Amino acid sequence: MNKKHIFIIVGFVLLSMILLPVGYRFYKQYKEQNLRGEYAFSTTRQNIRRLAGVEINSAENGTVSLRKKDSVWHFVQASDYFANSEAVAELYKMINTAVISSVVPADFAKQKLLTENETKNAAQRGVEIKTYDSDGVLLDSAVISKQDKSDQYILRYEGGHYTYLISSGFEAMEKPQTWVPYPLLSVLPEHILQIKSAERSISAAYIRQNATRNLFLQNLLMNLQFVEYDGIIKKTDAPEVQNLVPRHWQIVTPVGLIYDLNIYKDSLIYWLEIGLSSVKIPHKEVPEFIQNNQRYFDQWFFMLNDLQGELFYEAPDYFPQES
Repeated sequence: MNKKHIFIIVGFVLLSMILLPVGYRFYKQYKEQNLRGEYAFSTTRQNIRRLAGVEINSAENGTVSLRKKDSVWHFVQASDYFANSEAVAELYKMINTAVISSVVPADFAKQKLLTENETKNAAQRGVEIKTYDSDGVLLDSAVISKQDKSDQYILRYEGGHYTYLISSGFEAMEKPQTWVPYPLLSVLPEHILQIKSAERSISAAYIRQNATRNLFLQNLLMNLQFVEYDGIIKKTDAPEVQNLVPRHWQIVTPVGLIYDLNIYKDSLIYWLEIGLSSVKIPHKEVPEFIQNNQRYFDQWFFMLNDLQGELFYEAPDYFPQES
């Protein structure tokens, strides 16, 4: 092989080294530009059984982190409490059904979502969502924004050159309250056989006769239908609450299920602890209900809002004495 052949080979190698990255870039841009009809979260969708983590970031709401453990989704920022199952179903629906319908014109994309130079501040111009498999490997990373006065959503992939219209999205997925189950507890008046503290007991008959004319009882019954909570903390992280003496009272239902309520007052903050138990001979479905639902209460204290906290804490003092 003479020098001429060597120079030719070297020239081809150098040329390929120059053209290969350029060619790959053009190929990548061509592929990105022709994603119409593809699933927006195709990698996640293909690995849906291995989906185990989701991170949602927005400038207004910060980070929402979800993780799956033993086939159950948990909300990390809420002391690993159980994620709202309806919201989880909506997330899966978006992942499984969102399809790219078209490429958004560059000027529109610039106004509504991201320019190519804004990827570092992605969360400031929409909702950034990242999905991970069970090994912590990133599956998809994208920023989604909803069009004004429209049900359409636009999407941009991390590091991508194009912005797309997609067929469906998930409104308010960046809001922490979306992922917390509500209400914490809901007990209707007709499902109450007895309300009792250590000193007094209110029967269902008394409730029927006095619910409309006893303002305290009316207020209590109304609030028991929708018990809210403003925060959650694991019991193991709250020794100062466990050291307090709670106010205790119970709700007994006609089927023999008992809600045991302990309300703690820590300065101006009210914490609720819920336990499930039963009468000696409950209806046959009660033990299974307790077994399936006790896990939602066992490990946590729930921070009540001021109105319900004060009402539930002071309730035993205002239980009317039946004549």
